[in-house]
Amino acid sequence: MVALVCLSPDGNSIFLTRAAGPAPKLNLYRCNRTARGWSRPQQLGPPLSSPSWEVTSSIAANNSIYFGSKRKYGKIRIWFAPFVDNTWTRADRITLNHPHGGDPGIAPDESFMVFTSIDLPGGYGHRDIYLTLRLPDGTWSKPRNLGPRINTAYIEHGPRISPDKKYLFFNRSNGWDLRIDSVESDIYWVELKEYLPESYR
Repeated sequence: MVALVCLSPDGNSIFLTRAAGPAPKLNLYRCNRTARGWSRPQQLGPPLSSPSWEVTSSIAANNSIYFGSKRKYGKIRIWFAPFVDNTWTRADRITLNHPHGGDPGIAPDESFMVFTSIDLPGGYGHRDIYLTLRLPDGTWSKPRNLGPRINTAYIEHGPRISPDKKYLFFNRSNGWDLRIDSVESDIYWVELKEYLPESYR
């Protein structure tokens, strides 16, 4: 099973979530562009892999990776791996005032992030999309639900930011198992300017 694919900023790598093995769990993989097409998926090693589930990823313009993981906490939290000296040297958890967060979509300049969270008070459905801003001190603002124009009683997931920071793309589904005929998933997009302070646009 392959899901949640994203392209590196230079267009030479595809990062994806993949389940493999006799007792499959999700992990992060990369395919590199070659003269003959794309290489076979190679699992990313530590710090981007762990004995737990690594479930989604998005990549900033500087190649830092933001991803969801169940490591240490048993529930999905958002982590990021900074890209230093042409590699990912460590993974740090992003502290949000939120009991559950995953599926991060990072702005190219890392100035803000969208993510999904489930079953929170004041939400619109099972899974909603939230926004958090990076503050001048490097911490993240209190997450804000993006409201009923984006979030519905259905499942909103897979939020991603366009390279120019102008648009949000996301999926809306009425279920998770696409093998069931009644389950449908569609891609939506909205302009972000009305959801962001002017200095973040």
